[in-house]
Amino acid sequence: MPEWTNDLSANLRVSKYIPFLESTFKLTSTFNYSNFKNIVNNSELRSNEINFFRNELFFKTAFDFALNFESTSIFQNSVAKSQGQQQQFTNSSFQETFSVLVRPFKRWKWTVSADYFLPNSEDKSVDFLFLNSRFDYQAKQNKWRIGVELKNLFNEKNFEQIQNNDYSTTIFRSTLLPRYFLVTFSWNF
Repeated sequence: MPEWTNDLSANLRVSKYIPFLESTFKLTSTFNYSNFKNIVNNSELRSNEINFFRNELFFKTAFDFALNFESTSIFQNSVAKSQGQQQQFTNSSFQETFSVLVRPFKRWKWTVSADYFLPNSEDKSVDFLFLNSRFDYQAKQNKWRIGVELKNLFNEKNFEQIQNNDYSTTIFRSTLLPRYFLVTFSWNF
């Protein structure tokens, strides 16, 4: 059908190293607006609007000693409205990844990371927290490397995300591997 679709997108990315904090900050924002027409279940032709906003804040330290930090925070919000309906459909989520990086010696590295995910900010009773750890040793001249990874330390069983709009509900559910550890070895030649 010869109907127009209007889309507008705006992106912003700002990154700055702050010497006295020995840290890098990066902000990335995205905004999308869509206006389109559709027919659902033999309805009249109706106009729809979707507004999507994503904001990501990244932070990383670069201290001259053995301990550093890294963090990524993401907030997403989408709002869908249809002509002739008073109800609007909102999906908001929050995600945080925080890592502690320990390098006690030049060739030894230990990382502990926590991932928090809140798929629906209006229902705080359903959230997910994952904890992972990795230990690496790298030989002189990068000849070989050995590592030990511990994954899903809180033993989360599944991950689920639900999104609603005026004509559908989408459920994404994934069964996760139980808590496990992995030994890795690599050789460079």
